[in-house]
Amino acid sequence: MNRVSYYIYMDVCCRVFDAMQSEGAAMRPMEIRQQGYRALIDSLGVANTLRFLQQLGVGYGNYTQERRQWLDQQTMGNFQEYVQHP
Repeated sequence: MNRVSYYIYMDVCCRVFDAMQSEGAAMRPMEIRQQGYRALIDSLGVANTLRFLQQLGVGYGNYTQERRQWLDQQTMGNFQEYVQHP
């Protein structure tokens, strides 16, 4: 996962968490999955949804440990420079 993808992922997670807090009752995992697929299909269409889902993978290694090592080296200045000059 590159830096920009990571920050987009974190932004989406925060927005989802905020929405969950304001909605009240939690949905079952199956309902979440169905609504997620429907949202992707409505937004991207079937073919591009499949392309998007093919990009996702289980991965390998210890993400938490690697993330901490990577984030410990980052500064706000690094992030701002990266965003301005990808």
